[in-house]
Amino acid sequence: MATGKFLVCKGKAGLGNRLLSVLGSILYAELTQRQLYIDWSDQGYSKDRGNSFPHFFQWPELVDPAPIWTSNSIAPEIWKGHLNESVDELMARHETNENADMQAGVNSRYTADFLRIDQPEDVLIRWSYTDEMYFLRRHFKGNFSQLKALEDEQILKNLVRDRLKLVPAIRKRIDEFRDANFSDVNIGLHIRYTDRKNSFDQYPILVDKIMRKHPNATVFLATDNKNVEKTFRDRYARVAVTEKWSAPDPGTPLHRTRACPDKFELGVEALVDMYLLGHCEYLVYNKTSTFGVFASLLSQAPKENVFETSPLKEEAKNLVRWLKRQFV
Repeated sequence: MATGKFLVCKGKAGLGNRLLSVLGSILYAELTQRQLYIDWSDQGYSKDRGNSFPHFFQWPELVDPAPIWTSNSIAPEIWKGHLNESVDELMARHETNENADMQAGVNSRYTADFLRIDQPEDVLIRWSYTDEMYFLRRHFKGNFSQLKALEDEQILKNLVRDRLKLVPAIRKRIDEFRDANFSDVNIGLHIRYTDRKNSFDQYPILVDKIMRKHPNATVFLATDNKNVEKTFRDRYARVAVTEKWSAPDPGTPLHRTRACPDKFELGVEALVDMYLLGHCEYLVYNKTSTFGVFASLLSQAPKENVFETSPLKEEAKNLVRWLKRQFV
């Protein structure tokens, strides 16, 4: 039973980061019996800075936020009087380093501490680039003891399946594209190639191998780069790609470009691609992009049909980042 206490999950960065943060927030809210309010009232995916989350998802249902805005019991304290601001706006107010959000010691001033479940404040404000399952695991006790036996990925998959439900209009777009473009076997590829150019050298090798077994398979390509799209259309006969807006500057992430005429539609297009990847019988992605990570959580494909392509040096970097966070 939820108490009169709240957890506010603020949106920041791209859709993959935001959704992983939502999943961690759902679990923390359950662990602490707090009511969860997801606040994506920023310029990321909204035309008017209204809260875009309930226009994407109908579950978790949004609680009545009125007690949040009038509360004086808020942590971190830096948010007092600034709950209507975005994470970026509040950081810009206090930080001179534009990359402050990449420093764990700085971030701790702006987000709830997931190492603690006994925080007394009525309203906790949280944002993160990830789910932070490595912090939450130490709280799997009592009614949550059964989670200890599950891998992080399975816990997150369960949360996606049980707690996130798209609004009908977006679900309809996904189903209509599948009906019109998918075949019996579909190979989902996610390739991020704007600011973060993840190598896709392995992708054709994997696709060719799958094609030998399923010669009539469709390649579903989710990419932010028209040249990447052309590469795969030139190579394969059946390539399906959704219609979406492309940034004029190939070096800028789509969610950050100011040229986008409709930020909400940008979010819808990203969700459609994510969920279509999840419906493919095969999935190839790179987990240095959280877009691909979330698509893998949506994936219904058997594990042997899911291929993660991060090079070993990226794996080492991720391990170093994780270790650093354990000692902050």
